[in-house]
Amino acid sequence: MFISMKKRCFNCQYFETKFDADSMLVICPILKKPICHQCKHSDAFKLISATSAGKKFAVDKKDIDMLNLPYIDAPNPYYTGLKMKLYYEFMIQQNLDRIKAWRQFKKSKNK
Repeated sequence: MFISMKKRCFNCQYFETKFDADSMLVICPILKKPICHQCKHSDAFKLISATSAGKKFAVDKKDIDMLNLPYIDAPNPYYTGLKMKLYYEFMIQQNLDRIKAWRQFKKSKNK
């Protein structure tokens, strides 16, 4: 995480008056926008793995990869040699209609 040079959170419009290392604003590596500490740790910006998203939204990992969403590589607690991709849950929810359209296209193409 990097300290933001901009003084306003893109989500809640929190305005930072101080400009030092104790700043509450950081640059989100996925969104590439300044975000405050409260927004980053709120339920709106919850991170989810591709496997959990598949279970929760009934989508495949291939469907999520097709979206080319930005993600964070994190250590995998089950397979230490592999990395785990973490996505923002709201990004997957916003693209569920694109996944459904992609599935319909694949079905029509196979027929």
